[in-house]
Amino acid sequence: MNTRSMTFGRPLFHRWVIGVSLVASGAIVTLGIVQSAAARAADGKPAAVAMPASASQPVDLYGDPIPVGAAVRLGTVRFRTSGSVRGMAFVGESSTLVTLEGEKLRFWQARSGKLLREIALPKQPYRTLAISPDGQVAAVGGQRFDAELSDILHSVTFFDLETGKERSRIEWTPAHGGGCQDCRFTPDGKNIVILHDHSRDLPPPDLAITVWDIEKGELLAKTSFAGRYNGRIDVSPDGQQIAAVSYNAVIWTWRSDQPPVKLRQAPWQSEGVRFSPDGKLLAIGNAGSWGNAWLWDLKARKMIHALQRGKVSQSEGLVFTPDGKFVVVPSDRLEKAVLVWNVETGEIARRIDSTPFEARTLAISRDGHWLAACEWEARAARVKMWNLPSGEEMARDAVGHDQMLRNVVFSPDGKTVVTASYDGMIRTWNTNTGRPQLALRLDSGWPEIAVSTNGKWIASNALDSTRIEKQADGKLHLSDNADGVRLWEAASGKEAYRLPGHGYSGGRRPVAFAPDSRTFVTWGKDDAKLRVWDVATGKMIRQCEIRPSDFAPDDVDRAKRPPDPMRDWRFMLRWARFSADGKFLVLQHFQKVYVFDVDRGKEVQQISVKSQLRPMAVSPDGKRLALIVATGKPRQVRLASGGIWFEASQHFILTAVDSLSGKEIWRQPLRDEFDGQLAFSSDGKELAVAMRPPNNRIEFLDAASGRALHAIAPVPDVLAGGQDTLAFSPDGKRLACGMADTSVLIWNLLPEVP
Repeated sequence: MNTRSMTFGRPLFHRWVIGVSLVASGAIVTLGIVQSAAARAADGKPAAVAMPASASQPVDLYGDPIPVGAAVRLGTVRFRTSGSVRGMAFVGESSTLVTLEGEKLRFWQARSGKLLREIALPKQPYRTLAISPDGQVAAVGGQRFDAELSDILHSVTFFDLETGKERSRIEWTPAHGGGCQDCRFTPDGKNIVILHDHSRDLPPPDLAITVWDIEKGELLAKTSFAGRYNGRIDVSPDGQQIAAVSYNAVIWTWRSDQPPVKLRQAPWQSEGVRFSPDGKLLAIGNAGSWGNAWLWDLKARKMIHALQRGKVSQSEGLVFTPDGKFVVVPSDRLEKAVLVWNVETGEIARRIDSTPFEARTLAISRDGHWLAACEWEARAARVKMWNLPSGEEMARDAVGHDQMLRNVVFSPDGKTVVTASYDGMIRTWNTNTGRPQLALRLDSGWPEIAVSTNGKWIASNALDSTRIEKQADGKLHLSDNADGVRLWEAASGKEAYRLPGHGYSGGRRPVAFAPDSRTFVTWGKDDAKLRVWDVATGKMIRQCEIRPSDFAPDDVDRAKRPPDPMRDWRFMLRWARFSADGKFLVLQHFQKVYVFDVDRGKEVQQISVKSQLRPMAVSPDGKRLALIVATGKPRQVRLASGGIWFEASQHFILTAVDSLSGKEIWRQPLRDEFDGQLAFSSDGKELAVAMRPPNNRIEFLDAASGRALHAIAPVPDVLAGGQDTLAFSPDGKRLACGMADTSVLIWNLLPEVP
């Protein structure tokens, strides 16, 4: 076998020659805290709200700690992730689950869902996770930009799970291999198998497989096979064979000189693969439209069972039970379940509900006692855990949202907080105790909410739902239902009306009540229709079309031409919000903000900036906007491997604008990049600016002048990525802040600390 290993001249860096991968792009931005506006404390920074050093750590309803200074947490953090889960596996005595989320490894107690500890990884993007057979080492695939080499370095890094320290690393440039799609330890723990993205020296769309000696950092074997993206690999129990799938399925005896053998009848678009514990069978999963899973007899090289559960499946995450008697398979997106498949009979032995998310990643403990499931790339989602023998779900009594937050709203009396999530749930919470109250389930996702000024009603505006209906011939049929707008009684949770919504796809669906609570208004970017509804009767009072004036009707008529992001403004609509009184609608599209008078259905102002717009906020009366403007252009860095890296050089400005005249009221520069949320107080006098890490603070400014008032710092968690997850209580004494783990923290706004 012709292989070659080279050292860069520093330890742990290894190169192997297979070609140059795709051009990489990204951004390197220096982050920091917001520089205060006009007035500052003596040290030049806004004073921070802080608790005395002797204060004990407060806890939530379930006994989990909340940040010092926070009053209460709404929702649980048990089994709630703070970022996209790129991999998970059981470690130790099979009672601990480890997940790879963003730039950290998190350890969960299987029985309770309690977060045990975290390991912070070096800051870089990570894609894959594998755990060594002895449970002591984590292999994490990722990449980083090396300024000294002026190149991207792909890598698999090995971390000690006890100490969190890096043990070793295998690293290569794009010129010598594609990025790590997947990796697996060999059963003896001495070697690592890596599935690489396409590289220049391979005919497209071929992928590469390499095997490395971990201790020596030497390349032992390499090969390629025809594939595309989203590939997966597995290693046989005896360590001699490697199975790989990526639109094709192959078996490779890696210590021989023979190329991989293609499974001729394997399903097209295969994206999941697992050997049985005895190595006699191979399960292949599919994420396309041809079914769900296939079971192969490796000795006979033939398929023995096929599991077909619909036209859209998620079975790339399939796993065998430790006894080899069952394959556990994520079902299709519509069913939202995990299926336990009997290997001998080919029949479904058990169906485990995974609602509301579509399980894609699965893990089973080595003793077969625990089953974990999670969505693959949800920005925040719940990890679900079951006792596999009994089917009992763990931590089910710890109430919280299952996906990222979308809206957080106080009731008029401030005693209740209403939250909406991408999981299709609307929940209400007691502001003082954090106890859950109502749980309102929608048939679809992406809801936005509003509470009437008299506190009696909750209105929601979500996607029109898609339901599964059985036809006369027994086949399943997808039925679209125009029911995206709903009105609920706030006290009882009883649904008063189910009304036509604004379409079946996309987001940006604001809703607001009139000050007298007799009507409410909705808008959706799908149909661009503004509708005014009568609360008492549920009837539509009037309807008109609202779209930015820059786009003529022909430019948005999708019936006449295929969707085109450059012509159809709906594709790039970044923000849509009514003022609290429902009198104004504000839309943001690229570098423009459009203000509409709701009563007249007319555009009254168009505000243009010469650079990028970040998060926005509209004052309660709609007459003032808070904008984050990003200025500057990215700088291109030519990589040694021939690609281009984009290094951002931007400045960020917080500005207040009169929405009716378009004139700027004040502006304040920000020290570094802004990533967070903005919110006006109920009286419009204060502006809250909440920033994600590494800034980790919430600053409060005088809305009229931009003068710094006070701040909460640090906020030891990641803020939510929803549209409106920062909200003042009506009396201005409390602030609700949505977190990326799907919970909400309530802060008492203490006086400024001298």
